[in-house]
Formats: sequence, C-alpha cells, structure tokens
Amino acid sequence: MLTTLVFTMSCNIVPKYRLGEGLVFFAMSTSVGTPLEPLESLFAISYLANYTFQSMMMLTPGPIASSLVCCFLQKTQ
Repeated sequence: MLTTLVFTMSCNIVPKYRLGEGLVFFAMSTSVGTPLEPLESLFAISYLANYTFQSMMMLTPGPIASSLVCCFLQKTQ
C-alpha cells in the first residue's frame, strides 16, 4: 500500500516534461533500498538482543533527524 502511495505522490511531484526520467530514477532508488531492508532488520534484532527497546527508541531520533536535514539540503530545480 505504501509503495503505491509513494509512487502516486512522485507522479504528482515530478514535472510532466520529465515524468519518464523522474519515475525511472525513483524506481531505481527504491530497488536499491530494498536489499538493505533485511540488513536493517538484522541490525535491529541484534540490537534488541543486547539492549532494551527504550534505548532503541532513544537512538532512533538521531537517524531520523539526519535524514530530515539531508532532505532539506537536496538541490531542487
């Protein structure tokens, strides 16, 4: 469901004259991220084996904040 929603949103964001190029770039980025998901899950499971869930929740805002900063630093047209 989320994949369908995100692709639909990207269709609305990408300019019409660059729709083909923009959607292919977006599809490539999602296919690159998909193989990393099991690795992230493995990291989370091994982290929870050694530490508490509360410590993981305290650790999570750091990567979220850095991702947000990177989003704002992206060059737009």
